[in-house]
Amino acid sequence: MLKAKKTIKWISLTLGGMALAILAIGVTANIVSPPSGYSSQTTSLVRGIKIVSEVHQDRMPIVTLTGATITDAPLQEVQSMAESGNREAQMILGALYWQGIGVSINGINFVPTDLSRSLHWYQKAAQQGAPEAHYYIGRAFEMGEGVSEDKQAARSWYEKGARLNHAPSISKIGYFINKGIGGLKANPVESATWFRRAAEMGDAIAQANYGVMLYHGIGVHQNLEQAVVWIRRSAEQGEAHGQFLLGNAYEHGEGVEKSMEQAISWYTEAENSGSAQAEKRLAELNDQTLASAN
Repeated sequence: MLKAKKTIKWISLTLGGMALAILAIGVTANIVSPPSGYSSQTTSLVRGIKIVSEVHQDRMPIVTLTGATITDAPLQEVQSMAESGNREAQMILGALYWQGIGVSINGINFVPTDLSRSLHWYQKAAQQGAPEAHYYIGRAFEMGEGVSEDKQAARSWYEKGARLNHAPSISKIGYFINKGIGGLKANPVESATWFRRAAEMGDAIAQANYGVMLYHGIGVHQNLEQAVVWIRRSAEQGEAHGQFLLGNAYEHGEGVEKSMEQAISWYTEAENSGSAQAEKRLAELNDQTLASAN
């Protein structure tokens, strides 16, 4: 049994709208009660799991680690819970094995990357109706990660997630219809309907995509002002493409009053979020400024 004097160390996982953290500690008093809707069985995993609500739009499990010292006791307990059928524990193992957290921390192979094992646990969670699990399996088939690429299988898994009202899955169906992939016929009107549904649920990528369709009048009547409303919602959630699009709207004064100051500000936000388009546009604007100064 772990001793109470052990330092608390966190492994944070973001699972597309649900953040989970594992505590390497043996003190029951430090367990935070999960929000409503989670079983008392999850709460009973002392030294184990803390579940909090957090909106995040990353499309695969993102695992970050803070702290240099960890113990493998929590993993053993999560593994036991997962094998006993606990859905949340199965989701955690799926995320951990997908990215391989702590492979080289102090020489300890905490969880090696193992996509097959990750998908095994996601499938277990999916069998119990975990919406996020359907999405992650769908993305694996879409990208050919851990399995052979199969767009129709991906579509099937996304449709299952969509039936469970999972916004990223709904957004993906909109994307598949937009591109005419996965056995679906391209249909901009239907695509816009799916994007709007996910956008209204708060999905940042869907908000950006629906904004683009409004901006160009694809599948919907063109409405620049409404396009900017949806793009701004995406940008304010930290979505790189939404931030770039908002910068572009400000630069050209389309749907919003023209402002190069705001344009550069949003391009910078987008660049910091990883947008190559924003990085390129900022470089172009900088070159133009230097050229005009000479």
